[in-house]
Amino acid sequence: MSTKKTKNFNRIKSNIVLKTKKLTPREKRYCSCLMKVRSKRVRNPYGICTSSVYNKQGVVRVKQIKCSKYYDLSKYPLRILRPYAKEKKIKNYSKMKRSELLKELQKYQNK
Repeated sequence: MSTKKTKNFNRIKSNIVLKTKKLTPREKRYCSCLMKVRSKRVRNPYGICTSSVYNKQGVVRVKQIKCSKYYDLSKYPLRILRPYAKEKKIKNYSKMKRSELLKELQKYQNK
């Protein structure tokens, strides 16, 4: 019974953390997949998510999706924010508290 609670706690729904209606449901799943796969310390989350969300469904991705401007970073846990900060080359991300890291990531997001 406790594993079921843990599963639900770790699940992050794309419609909650992506703050836009401009993306299609498939694009939202792709952006959500990127954040989840980054937390697994994978070198190339883009290839994995393109494969699972588009290619295995028989759909071709025809445009590049800029997911970073649509994330509501305040809804992500620290374990997902740190790999995202690493990919965006934010210095000293591993030593920052969640609030400090959010400020730095929001500066990046506003660029």
